Amino acid sequence: GQNKKAILESGKLFKRVCKKIIYTEVIEAELVKLFSNAYRYINFSIANQFYMLCQNQNLDFFKIRNIMREGYSRNTNIPMSGFTAGPCLLKDTMQLSSFYNHKFPLGHSAMLINEGIPKFIISKIEKKYNLKKKTVGVLGLTFKSETDDTRDSLAIKLLQILRSKKIKTVQSDEYYKDKNNISKNDLIKKSDIIILATPHKAYKKLKIGKKKLVIDIWGLFNKK
Repeated sequence: GQNKKAILESGKLFKRVCKKIIYTEVIEAELVKLFSNAYRYINFSIANQFYMLCQNQNLDFFKIRNIMREGYSRNTNIPMSGFTAGPCLLKDTMQLSSFYNHKFPLGHSAMLINEGIPKFIISKIEKKYNLKKKTVGVLGLTFKSETDDTRDSLAIKLLQILRSKKIKTVQSDEYYKDKNNISKNDLIKKSDIIILATPHKAYKKLKIGKKKLVIDIWGLFNKK
């Protein structure tokens, strides 16, 4: 708040939902929020950069990540790779950059990495296959698992890129309803290539034949 009365009144409101109230200056409170989301966004970009490095070397990122973490507590918090999106992390990283007159190279690099994942995946597939002769299935459309929220979803951006290239696509999601959706099992049947864009729990036990190419950036099918 900008004055004592506003601070006290807002404190009374939030005490109804929070056990602890911390009073700060307005700019401090805003930076706590921006720093928190930018920190998480940058952390995810590190895992995504490592994933891309491994892909370019034809190596298994998830195997390497597991070995990194085994018996070494300093590495236990390294996130999994995945589509990093949603209504907060990217937006707040951009806001922090704007606040600091765009002198935030770490945030800029994170944005390039995370937002570049869909194009990277498509580019890798295009090097091996003529996608004009394939059907690509996008499994999961929301920005994270177990939700129907598609705000800033990279799965949606992935679909848009594929369609802009005139590549035949099919799509499915467990929570987000769309007239173009088909069931997950129908998607598996109709697709030559399947991209796991959202790791909904319902996909964990799917039976996908070995003849299908599966792109699993989340490592969902690698988890024991």
